[in-house]
Amino acid sequence: MTLRAIVLGLLGAMLIASVAYINDQALGLVGQSPLSGHQIPVGVIGPLVVFLAVVNPLLSRLRRNWGMRPAEIAVVTAMMLVACGIPLRGLMEHFPAALGLPAYWNTLSPGWQKNQLLEYVPRGLFPAEGRYDRQVTEALLSGLGKSGSPIGLDQVPWAKWMPALSFWLPLVVMLAVSVICLALVVHRQWSHNERLRYPIADFTSVLVDGPSQGLAGSVFRSRLFWIGFSVIVAIHLVNGLNVWLEGRFIEIPLQFNFSALSRKWPLFRELQWSPRFFHPYYYPLVIGFSFFLASEISLSLGLTQILYLLSAYLLTVSGVDMTTSFLVGGIYGWERMGGYMALALMLLYTGRHHYWTVLKVALTFRGEGGVERYAAWACRVLIVSLAGMAAMMIAVGLDWPLAILCVGLIMLIFLGSARITAETGLFNLQARWQPLGALLGFLGAYAMGPKAMILVGLFSILLTLDISQSLMSYFINALRICQNHGVPPSRTSWAGLTSYLAALAVAVVVTFWAVYNFGINKSDKWVYQSVPTSVFSSVERQVTQLRLEGRLEASKALSPLARFAACKPSSQFLWSAGAGMALVLFLGAMRLRFNWWPLHPVLFLVWETAPLGMLSHSFLLGWFIKMAVTRLGGHQVYRKTKPLMIGVIAGDLLGPTVFIVYGAIYYGVTGLLPAQYGYFPK
Repeated sequence: MTLRAIVLGLLGAMLIASVAYINDQALGLVGQSPLSGHQIPVGVIGPLVVFLAVVNPLLSRLRRNWGMRPAEIAVVTAMMLVACGIPLRGLMEHFPAALGLPAYWNTLSPGWQKNQLLEYVPRGLFPAEGRYDRQVTEALLSGLGKSGSPIGLDQVPWAKWMPALSFWLPLVVMLAVSVICLALVVHRQWSHNERLRYPIADFTSVLVDGPSQGLAGSVFRSRLFWIGFSVIVAIHLVNGLNVWLEGRFIEIPLQFNFSALSRKWPLFRELQWSPRFFHPYYYPLVIGFSFFLASEISLSLGLTQILYLLSAYLLTVSGVDMTTSFLVGGIYGWERMGGYMALALMLLYTGRHHYWTVLKVALTFRGEGGVERYAAWACRVLIVSLAGMAAMMIAVGLDWPLAILCVGLIMLIFLGSARITAETGLFNLQARWQPLGALLGFLGAYAMGPKAMILVGLFSILLTLDISQSLMSYFINALRICQNHGVPPSRTSWAGLTSYLAALAVAVVVTFWAVYNFGINKSDKWVYQSVPTSVFSSVERQVTQLRLEGRLEASKALSPLARFAACKPSSQFLWSAGAGMALVLFLGAMRLRFNWWPLHPVLFLVWETAPLGMLSHSFLLGWFIKMAVTRLGGHQVYRKTKPLMIGVIAGDLLGPTVFIVYGAIYYGVTGLLPAQYGYFPK
C-alpha cells in the first residue's frame, strides 16, 4: 500500500461521489447507465479495463517505476468500490427528497393533516423543523439555477438543513463503521474456513493480474479475450448509434417479445414483474458471469422468475391476499425476511466456533490462535457502534426495545445481502423487505404506535431502502481483491473507511448543490413521490384504523415493555416468514446432504424482486451455455473458454461508459440533454 495508491484511490472515490448523482439524477439522465448502479459498477470497472489495457502499459514503457503494481491497483479499486455505496441508491439519490419533501406532500394530503402525522416526527429530523419552507421546499422542487448561471454553494439553505444533517450523517457514519467491522469479523470465516468463491472480487483480480481462476499470464494477452470484448463493444456502439440517430440505423436486438404466450393465461399478466418475464432482455454481462458461477447458483437464479410466477398464480387462484408494499411488506416480502433470518442462523451455526472465539478475545483482550487482531478490534468497535446507533434512535423518541430490534433488522439486511454477493456473485439484488414491515407484521399497529411506525419507517427509507449498492457488499469484495494481492485486511479497512468518509463529505456538498441548482428530478417518480410519501401514507392507514377502533390514544400511551405484551402478530406474516425460513433451511440442508442437489437457497432470498425480473433469463441462458461447454468439451475446453467470457463481461462494462462520457461532453458543450442509451441493468 503506497502513498500514490491512497491518493489515487481518494481522488477516484471523490470523483464517483461528485459525478454519479449529477449524471444519473440532476441532469435527468436516468436513461443512461448509472456510474455506481450495483456491485460491478460501470464507473469503476469500465475505467479499470482502459487503465489496465492501455494506460498502465504505456506508463511502464515511459518509465519502469511509473507503472502501478497489482497491489496498488487493488487498493485504488477497493477505495473506489467503497465510495459507490454513497451517491445513488445507497444513500444520496433519495436522501434530500426523503427529508425535504414530506412537508410539500403534507400540503396535498388531507389524511396526513387530519391525523397530524408530521407532528410525530421530532423537529430535528427534518429541515426547517419539518415545516413547509419556501427557501427549503420550493427551491428543492423548482431549483434556483438559471440556464448558464449555476448557483453558488452559499445559496443552499445549509442553516435550515443543519439540524437534520447533524443527526442523520453521524447515524450514516455509525452504520458504515458497523458494516465495515462486521465484514472484518466474518471475513476469515467466509474466505478461509468456508472458502467462498467471491466471484465479483475474483473476476476483478483476473483483470488486475491474470493468474486467478487458472489463467496463465495477463488476460489482456489472450486473443479470445479481445474477441469477446470487441464483439460486445461493437454491439453497444451499433445500438447506441441507432438511439442517437432516432432509429434510422441498424439495431442488434437483445430484447425479445414473447407476450403472445401470456394471452393464453391472462392472469399471469397481472402478476408482479410478469411484463419483464414475457419481454426478456439478455445481458451479455450476466451470461458471461454465469459461466464462472457454480451451476447450482446460476440455475437457481435463472429459475427465480419461473417459480415465482407459478407460485403467485397458484396463490392468487386460491384466494390468498397478494397485496404487497416495498415498505410495509406482504406475503413475498415477509417470506424473504424469514429467509434472511434462516440464512443468519445457518451462518451462526457454521461459524459458531470462529465467532465465539472472536467475541471472547474481543471482550477479554486475551489473544487466542486463529483470531487476528483486526477481527478482535473490529468486534469491539462493532459492539460500540451498534450501541451508538440504538442510542441515537432512542434519543429521538423510539422505545429502547424497538430501537434494538430496528438496529438488528438493519444489520440483518446488510449481512444477508453481503453473504449473497460473496457466495453467489449476484451483483444486483434487493432485499425488498424493510424493518418497518417486519416489526409491523410481528407486533401490529396498536403495539407499535404511530410515532414508532414513522420513526422505524424513516430509518428504513434512509438506511436500507435499496441494498443493490450496499456498503458491506462492496467492502467484502474490496477485502478479497486486496487479499488476492497481498494487502492485509487491517490496511484495507482503514483505506476503505477513509475513502468512505471523504466520498460522503463530497457527495453531501455536491448532491445538495445539485438538487438546489437543478431541482428534484420530477421525471423519477420513485425519488420525487414514492420515497417521501411511502412512510406517511402507510402509517396514515394504520392510524386511521386505530382511530376508528377508538384505540389510538391507548396505543400512544403504552410503555416500552407493554408494547410487547400487546403485540398481535399477523397470521399471514407468521405463515409467510415461517415458510421463508423453512424453504431456505430445507435447501441449505439438502445442499449439505447431497452433492447432486441442483438448487441453492438464494432462490428464495431473491425471487419476486426487480433485479431478478430483469436478469433471470440471462442467468438461465448462461447456465445452459456453461453446461453445454462442459459436457461437450470437458473441463479443458471450459478452462480455455474463460478468457472469452471475461472479454464479454469487460466489453459489457466498458460499452455503456462510452455513452456516459459522451453524454457529459455533449451536455457540457451544448447545454442540451443527449439521446439516452439506457442499457445497463439498474
